[in-house]
Amino acid sequence: MVSMKTSITSIFLTFSLSFGIAQADTPAISFNSLAGNLSGSNWNLGFEFQANSNVDVTKLGSLTAGVSSSPVEIGLWDSSGNLLASASVTKSSPVLNQFSYAAITPVELKAGSDYYVASVGYTNYGAGAIGATTAPQITYIKDAWNYNGSSLAFPFKSNNFNLSNAGIFGANLQISAVPEAQEWAMMLLGLPLVGWVVRRKQS
Repeated sequence: MVSMKTSITSIFLTFSLSFGIAQADTPAISFNSLAGNLSGSNWNLGFEFQANSNVDVTKLGSLTAGVSSSPVEIGLWDSSGNLLASASVTKSSPVLNQFSYAAITPVELKAGSDYYVASVGYTNYGAGAIGATTAPQITYIKDAWNYNGSSLAFPFKSNNFNLSNAGIFGANLQISAVPEAQEWAMMLLGLPLVGWVVRRKQS
């Protein structure tokens, strides 16, 4: 009986660990290196993408090579140009795979919908990503930009660059999968079982 309880607990804990890993934040775009870093300007630079599944955007970022003494602003928009979230990064912001990130209140993206991310205020931006890949939860559509001085602006213009033909990189984001209803149900149903096993062991 004890071994059966232990097995049940192990299965639940394994599921919980897998569940946590599945929800980990993932960069939308990753690459090995850039063919070049170009001088910064007042362009809002980023990209348009489509959500392949329901995901939460948890962090917004900008290319670390372009982050200097002044904050760099990053924005996230829907396809109608509505600003969904914004953040700023500095030289002290956490860095992951060549991008500096700032956490935001999670914003849920809907599967099948298009979105835009862009940054402004950088000193350099990147071009010609080598070994670029996207997270499976999104599809990169094309580069996106706008010129609006030093302020965030909806980047509705494009040169139709994609990942394979020297796309330009200013902004990035991190995403986390939205838990399905059945996953939450399994977690909630399993908690009383774990509590019961712990109480039995203590008695």
